[in-house]
Amino acid sequence: MHIATDNRETGTTRRQFVLSSSAVLLLVLGIGGLFRLLLAWRSLDVLDTLFFPDDTYLSLGIARNIALGYGSTFDRVVLTNGYQPLYVWLMVPVYWLLPNDLLLPIHIALTMLALVGIVTGWLVYLIARHLATPWHGVVAAAIWMLDPRVIGQNLNGLETGIAVLGMAATAYWYLSRIRDHTQIPLWRVAVLGVLAGLTILTRVDQVVFVGASASIILLSTATGVSSGI
Repeated sequence: MHIATDNRETGTTRRQFVLSSSAVLLLVLGIGGLFRLLLAWRSLDVLDTLFFPDDTYLSLGIARNIALGYGSTFDRVVLTNGYQPLYVWLMVPVYWLLPNDLLLPIHIALTMLALVGIVTGWLVYLIARHLATPWHGVVAAAIWMLDPRVIGQNLNGLETGIAVLGMAATAYWYLSRIRDHTQIPLWRVAVLGVLAGLTILTRVDQVVFVGASASIILLSTATGVSSGI
């Protein structure tokens, strides 16, 4: 009876541990997310000084020209494919709805990127928790959500944040839904393929990440190190 009581007490302690780490995670995501959203609506002068490289205006300019019917061009003369597609495509509907507004679409883009940063922070937590413990996940998420350099890259008006989100989503899906399972439904493999494809669309050089990940999966399968695809 004494042993059973100890087990119950241990179980209660573990539940409290998990709940407390979850509470801290929500606090971290909330603080980091709110800070990003507030920054997303600062004046253009502040945003340009703090975050924007020249490529920000290049990507948004191409999205606006596509929305206005000029095609995939920055100067409305020469067609180009020299941009990262998914981010530009996501911004086209915004400029289509706001064709004459040069400022509001920028704030909408940064709001989207701020939300992307929050989701990425959550995925960073899930990956670290899966590989270690909930508190390791909280620390990893805190670094992602609160580090000034990460925030700067997240709000640079480019595809950077979406690209990292794609990597995190692909990695977590593989770790949690494929690597640790012996019987893998085909739909899980299909979802992995979709995530990998979208990740490449965020930045075409992500083909290196996807290719390296695919090589690891294939090698693990061939050697029997893991129960991958």
